[in-house]
Amino acid sequence: CSSTTGARELLATKLKNMFPSGIEKILLINPPMTTKENLDLKLALTQSYPCYPPYGLGLLSAQLENRGYKTKITDLNFEIMEKVNIIPTEQFDYDGVWQKKVDDAFKDFNPDLVGITCMYTMIHPSMKAVVEHIRQQWSKIPIITGGAHPALAAEDVLRKGNGIDFVSLYESDNSFPNMVDFANERADRSKLTQIATLIDD
Repeated sequence: CSSTTGARELLATKLKNMFPSGIEKILLINPPMTTKENLDLKLALTQSYPCYPPYGLGLLSAQLENRGYKTKITDLNFEIMEKVNIIPTEQFDYDGVWQKKVDDAFKDFNPDLVGITCMYTMIHPSMKAVVEHIRQQWSKIPIITGGAHPALAAEDVLRKGNGIDFVSLYESDNSFPNMVDFANERADRSKLTQIATLIDD
């Protein structure tokens, strides 16, 4: 319908403006599953916090690499849980641990786009903290988020996410790579689906 076509045109224009040289490298980030305030170090030492491999990011990475793009997965939740068991409790710096991991990933990989997953609402504060840190260090890098929470609260995430540019809606294994293809002039705008953003807001 005309409204869908108009929205797709606006998204296409925004993507072209944000990625004039295209997209080659995508950094995919799994944020910590608990905040600094809620992390109980004694409990973490018993391995009672969830620490699952970021399976969804793995699938997305495979899809992107199959299309010729370079990806890097940075698992901040694993980094926190690993360092809890290595660094003495009195010296453990929650923010310092994950921020260093992010900084190292940027310096080593130099991404064109950052994707941050956020499966659950309880992870939203951690995701926002990661976005804020990235914006402080690399203010111009485009950021997209996806997962169950952003998909169900896209407008709220975009307006209150402190620097999130796009939300990938629902399953991203095709729509996100299609967006990257479009930014690289390898797909036409009809492939732009399931991507939310704010226009002139």
